[in-house]
Amino acid sequence: MRRASATALAADGIQKVDDSGARRPGLIRGLDFHELEGAIALQHFAFLIDEDTFDDVFGRIRARGLQYWADPGRTKAGELYQHNGGRGAYFQDPDGHLLEIMTRRYGSGEPG
Repeated sequence: MRRASATALAADGIQKVDDSGARRPGLIRGLDFHELEGAIALQHFAFLIDEDTFDDVFGRIRARGLQYWADPGRTKAGELYQHNGGRGAYFQDPDGHLLEIMTRRYGSGEPG
């Protein structure tokens, strides 16, 4: 993932989630990445964020003119999804990885 992609996500309010699904205090101000030679399999990265941060990040996506979708299959262009009482969107980084921002955890029906 390139640094340019990370800037759309680098906002206050993004919390780290550990392997157990528990949220840990802290902010993500950027993303670390490793440069490799050759092809890398495309990945999906999901970011659980609060409503205000979603508005901020989604505003940067729109301001940069990035395409976004309501579904991972990229058939619902220019739309947000509404699941579990929250909203979300998918967009691609310059390398084609699928990034997702969402305000509710998958299947929760409750705040993240």
